Amino acid sequence: MTWAEFTPEQRGQAVQDAIAAGCLSASDIAGHLHVSRNAVIGVCQRRGIKLPNSGKPAPHIHAAPVPRPALPVPSRPRAETPAEPSAPPSKCAAEPTTATVPVPRRAPAPVPTGGIPFPRESKTQCAHPLWNDATPADDRRCCGQRVQPGAWREYCDPCLAKSAGITVEDVQRRRKLRVAGR
Repeated sequence: MTWAEFTPEQRGQAVQDAIAAGCLSASDIAGHLHVSRNAVIGVCQRRGIKLPNSGKPAPHIHAAPVPRPALPVPSRPRAETPAEPSAPPSKCAAEPTTATVPVPRRAPAPVPTGGIPFPRESKTQCAHPLWNDATPADDRRCCGQRVQPGAWREYCDPCLAKSAGITVEDVQRRRKLRVAGR
């Protein structure tokens, strides 16, 4: 039997059998039963089965301390010069000299008005989207122009050309070739 054919009780029993066989984690059990790790975790949560390593915190792995290089010792003492009063050090002095200039985020393209609400009511209307990622679902609209019979993907010729990056004439020529059976 496959996992999909098991009843919930059989799945719970299979997980318990895998634990008894020495599987210590959800990944081990999943490999033993040839199912996903999430399937095993779901069965354990629904059936109240505790995995052997449940409740144990993951071991903390600390990196070895990096030794700091010794400061160079000057070879000869420098002549002391009188200290000139200067402005207090700025916070910018500690920053690297090659500062990166943040690139402003591009504003989303304006959504064209017009068209029909999406999803459209008729399969004879163009389904080309007129929205961008920032448009709420309720405001999404599609082209809505009448689609010729046999149109590819239910787009009108101008929208199909726009989405494919070709000319409208190429779209019409390709449609004629496809209808002709070439």
